Amino acid sequence: MKKKIFSAAVALAAVALTANAQSYIMQIHKVDGTVTEIDADDVDRVTFAEKPFEVATVPGGTDLAAWFAENADMFAANPQVGIPLEAGGQYTMSGDVDFAATQVRLYTTDAANPATVTMTADAGFCTSAGLTVDGINFDCSASQSPFISLSETPDEDIMGVISGDQNYYDIQQPLQVLNCEVEGVNGYFIYDNNVKYCVGTAVVRNCVVQLTGTEASAVIRFQGGFINDLTVENSTFWGAAGADAKYFVQYNNSGRCDRGGYESNSITYANCTFYNVAKTGQWGNYNGFAGRNTSYWNMTGCIFVDCGNNQIPRRFLGGRQNCSNRNFADNTYMFDGAFESVDGSVAGYDDSGTAIEADPLFIDPANGNFTLSGSEQFDKRTGDPRWITYAE
Repeated sequence: MKKKIFSAAVALAAVALTANAQSYIMQIHKVDGTVTEIDADDVDRVTFAEKPFEVATVPGGTDLAAWFAENADMFAANPQVGIPLEAGGQYTMSGDVDFAATQVRLYTTDAANPATVTMTADAGFCTSAGLTVDGINFDCSASQSPFISLSETPDEDIMGVISGDQNYYDIQQPLQVLNCEVEGVNGYFIYDNNVKYCVGTAVVRNCVVQLTGTEASAVIRFQGGFINDLTVENSTFWGAAGADAKYFVQYNNSGRCDRGGYESNSITYANCTFYNVAKTGQWGNYNGFAGRNTSYWNMTGCIFVDCGNNQIPRRFLGGRQNCSNRNFADNTYMFDGAFESVDGSVAGYDDSGTAIEADPLFIDPANGNFTLSGSEQFDKRTGDPRWITYAE
């Protein structure tokens, strides 16, 4: 291990390097301004970041399931791994991949030219640590597995780390799907495998997700646990003809922030487009969150068309009226051509007076084109920003 020490009048900072990863260690040591050398071991240290081990770019044409199996020792040896895919590369994935306790970032080297992964033979990603999937297109139409699931055999070292005697498997690193297009999701989009996980933060940002499943109980389902803070923003979720689910988000009803070791919990939808999602079902089911002043609810600039059985704000808030800490603004709730709101509000739930009661007039929603023709949504810049191109 090599160490470099940087001295200053009031503090020292050191960088520690290992063969596979780089840890950044802040070292605090009071000095009088005259010290030029200090023993590197005679300081207090706090590790605050670690650079992932980066593998060589995986060549196009690779079966990722086979590649991950061949490199299993690398994952076991490194707590964080970055895996780049070729810009524009075409890949297959012929089975499930379980990253287990390794925090992985899977991404395309050029965000403007995403790689494409075709999932076959019920392939999907599994993890019991943080995971980021960034800038990749996926075709899941030949798989019935969840797109992302949490490992059936968790890392025992994360049991109760912050949840204490509530005995959750605590994933404190983010679970993120960013800048992706995911086509043909037949099962769950995210699923906890009925294991008692608490994921601190989950984010879906700048994504388009096509749902094709007809029997999934939820799009995001935590049967044993919950996500403490969920954010979906600048994204589109849409159901192909015949697709349906009982819920968009469903958590185990015992899940709530204090049981997971947090002071508050939240669900946020910001500038998203939802079409034909859980049309005969409910938008949310999480009794542990409902009606608590530690729960924060944010729904702004979203467009819902034929979703949630015409009860979006109510089910978003877990069925509780007049919840504390709720923030609604400029949403559209349209179902079978009519509007759930009256004079801009849904009494007791979205009382903002800002709901838009006008058809967004999507160009071709049945085929996944949600470009706006409706002037009111266009003028207020609502929905997924990628569709804000007014069609004359």
